[in-house]
Amino acid sequence: PYYEALDRVERDHWWFHALRELVRDTLVEAKPPPARVLDVGCSTGHLLASLPIAYDRTGVDVDADALELAARLRPEIRFRRGEIEHLPFEDASFEAVLATDVVSAVGVEDDLLALRELRRMLAPGGVLLLQVAAYEWLRSGHDRASGTARRYTARGLRRLLSGAGLAPERLTYRVSLVFPVAVARRIALRRREQSDVVPVDPRLNRAMGRAMSLEGALLRRGRLPFG
Repeated sequence: PYYEALDRVERDHWWFHALRELVRDTLVEAKPPPARVLDVGCSTGHLLASLPIAYDRTGVDVDADALELAARLRPEIRFRRGEIEHLPFEDASFEAVLATDVVSAVGVEDDLLALRELRRMLAPGGVLLLQVAAYEWLRSGHDRASGTARRYTARGLRRLLSGAGLAPERLTYRVSLVFPVAVARRIALRRREQSDVVPVDPRLNRAMGRAMSLEGALLRRGRLPFG
């Protein structure tokens, strides 16, 4: 029931829609199909399903319930169970690896080891598309409810990537246009243990979606300084 509810929210929620668009556009530009793509922490497979079908798509997750639903809803995609720190694939198995909000998650005890494992997956010339939570001072009840263990600054993440043998080609914040609203909400709800991943009023969802579409255009041209 939990993953079925999450899957329904992810279909239309502005946050997930914007993330899928950004990952898809960035991936197609950096590593056009056909290419072997691995999504680490794939959950129910929404992100992989949004990619062009010419990609050879594989998802891996630690949660068997999420994978069971993913395999049922998206049989055209391969799914396997595994942990980010010990991925069940041979070296250099993929031209592209996606990892959104998994390196920063509860259950990942060693983020440096996790990044080294992601690097191990990459074929020569491969690309990693990574998203993590930003700013430790933004920690709130959302983090406890959603399982976010740590938050990063751009400088700290760059240092961590370098330690894992990864050379960042591009590093930027996102969700910058609505950042003041996000900060106010997190501060107001700091003590309430509640995830932000819930259904949103359609009017608000459309407004946030328009803002994120504008931000997506800005991100294609450069970097954003906070978010």
